[in-house]
Amino acid sequence: MTTIDPAWLASVTGGASRSASNQALTTQITQLKSTLDDAVRSSKENSGMSMEKMLPMMMMMKMKNR
Repeated sequence: MTTIDPAWLASVTGGASRSASNQALTTQITQLKSTLDDAVRSSKENSGMSMEKMLPMMMMMKMKNR
């Protein structure tokens, strides 16, 4: 295996960084996603007429019109 020159390695830019600020940002984004997922789930569960409830009714109405 070839060794890597430390001076060359120090000049590499980009890639992932594990700083505290990046970790804090990642945590905030994860919490935001979780909050949005919960809101969408709650909205679907509490909606008066979900698609699952409307589909049989729409099918019966379609059959009635034939």
